[in-house]
Amino acid sequence: MYRLTDAEKRSIKEYEYEWDEPKLKYLKYKIKSSLIQNPLNDNICYYCKSPLDCGTTPGDIEHIVHKSKYEIFTYEPINLTLACDRCNTAKGSEDILITDLPDSYTEEDYPLHSDAFKIIHAHIDLYEEYIQIQDYIFFVGIDQNNKGENTIKCCNLNRLDLALSKIKQVKSENAVSSPVKKMINGAVDSEKTLKEIEKIFEKPSHEEMFEAIINLNKDINTIKIVNQLSKIDDLETNLDPEKITDLKKFITCFREIEAYYNMIDELHKRTNLLSQLMDLPLKDDVILPTMGKLLLNRRGLQQLKEEISTREFSRFQKRSKTVLLTLLEELLDSYDLSNVEALLPRLNIIMLVMQCVTDIYKDKTIIELLPGLNPTLVRTVSQDAERILPYECYNSQISIMFHMKSIYEEIFSNWDKVVFNKSKVLARKINHFINK
Repeated sequence: MYRLTDAEKRSIKEYEYEWDEPKLKYLKYKIKSSLIQNPLNDNICYYCKSPLDCGTTPGDIEHIVHKSKYEIFTYEPINLTLACDRCNTAKGSEDILITDLPDSYTEEDYPLHSDAFKIIHAHIDLYEEYIQIQDYIFFVGIDQNNKGENTIKCCNLNRLDLALSKIKQVKSENAVSSPVKKMINGAVDSEKTLKEIEKIFEKPSHEEMFEAIINLNKDINTIKIVNQLSKIDDLETNLDPEKITDLKKFITCFREIEAYYNMIDELHKRTNLLSQLMDLPLKDDVILPTMGKLLLNRRGLQQLKEEISTREFSRFQKRSKTVLLTLLEELLDSYDLSNVEALLPRLNIIMLVMQCVTDIYKDKTIIELLPGLNPTLVRTVSQDAERILPYECYNSQISIMFHMKSIYEEIFSNWDKVVFNKSKVLARKINHFINK
């Protein structure tokens, strides 16, 4: 690891830790050279283990703890490693410290314990204790504290173009060349190297998997869209076909649900009437048992209409009675309310699906690339992904690829965003009403 001289430390402070300061460029080159020449780095990206460019700019210097939040660590060698452009960009400025440092922190406060970091640290942790690379290309977190999994997510190591890069790397090395070279060059532990070669020849052929992943990488638009989709929390859980069906029913039945909400909301504004209704058997005919609320089903609404029409309630004005009866009659005459009764108990789930769809359409990359998709393309993508579906436990993007046909048909096509936004507002109103 590079060691800063006292003069270099003074220069760093003089130029206020500015990473792009021209007069500190020489120091950046010295640090980068030290990282490149370190045999432990092996001239590869620390995170994805892909070879770095061997030209004049081999990879980037990566700030483990981001310089935007902790500028004093900007030139600290322990905070620097080598990373490829893709991992560096994916990691971005994400805060990887478990506990924030005080505002008065100094260089001496840089954490030196593994448990201070959410992801693997290049100079503190042993990579292989947290991440295994399965079948040459799939990154799998293996530690109990999910530090490996956090690293995979933070650096987007599940991106399928990285898998393609790994396949090319394996093919170029022919998978067995490395240990053979060790034998030829006289490896220190020849028995261990022989076992490594035997293990490679014992493995089943990966050609079919490799071919499928190569096919999946043929369309850049699809890869980039899937890349963005994989960043959305609980995407596959929330885009379950049954949940999508519920959302579409909610949107289709917007007027019915809105009419029901307007009537129920109007009823609950009459607090004097509501307290008297609570003493009647009406509360047995509800869609949802909610404290202090009467979310009545169709039978309950019919009984409510009869009670308001025939019974005298104290402090219940004639005008209020007319308004409620009009709303009740319109609601009961126009709708059977079966959809309301089926969907309201699932409102929380529907709102999660709505948020997921909102996140998709808020993603500028997805929206910009969406015109590049078509039914034939997404069908082919889903078919190719199905061939490697057994590997989805290693890479969530495979599963997203497999579901691209349904995502395209259900989310990306024929979607009325105006009605969707109105439905989202209505769902929030109902949810607020239920929980207030």
